[in-house]
Amino acid sequence: MRSLGVSESVIGQYFDIEDAGDLYQNKKPIKIHLIQPENNLGGGPGGLVFDPAEMKNMLLQGQLALQSYVAGINTGDVDWLDL
Repeated sequence: MRSLGVSESVIGQYFDIEDAGDLYQNKKPIKIHLIQPENNLGGGPGGLVFDPAEMKNMLLQGQLALQSYVAGINTGDVDWLDL
């Protein structure tokens, strides 16, 4: 909208929430990072089958997913560390 020449006051009108108690006004947006294994982890119905060997594999898959994600993350997308 800014690039089209719309003024800040007009933009603000679109995002001003009445009766919200100012909960979200002028808050800095946060980034949500979804990190998950590529394959289903299993674990039976609802993931409630507690097989120790299978759970070790689940943990390994989660660690590999995290390592892969962190290796490819753009430093501009990291807001929880001072790099």
